[in-house]
Amino acid sequence: IIMHSTGVDHEYVKENIIYPADALNGGVQGCVIVQFTVNPDGSTSDFKIIRSVFPSLDKEAIRVLSQTGKWKPGRQRGRCIPVEYQVPVTFKLLLHKKK
Repeated sequence: IIMHSTGVDHEYVKENIIYPADALNGGVQGCVIVQFTVNPDGSTSDFKIIRSVFPSLDKEAIRVLSQTGKWKPGRQRGRCIPVEYQVPVTFKLLLHKKK
């Protein structure tokens, strides 16, 4: 089963993401897609990058998603089952206009 980011606490991700200095200085931005498993007990595991942008952005996306705590596990026929999620994490630089 593959689902897209319906269970993600977007506010947590936005508040806890740290733009890596090398990507910031290089002007690198884009959307990293991370896949992981939500286990029957709600824990997360098996993080992997489905779409890479830049090594440090990939690592930061995994770091933040791995710290989101327990998730609501998937259920099938009344039993908790492992579910794979694919979550996009977008890194976007804000450009400031010169005065």
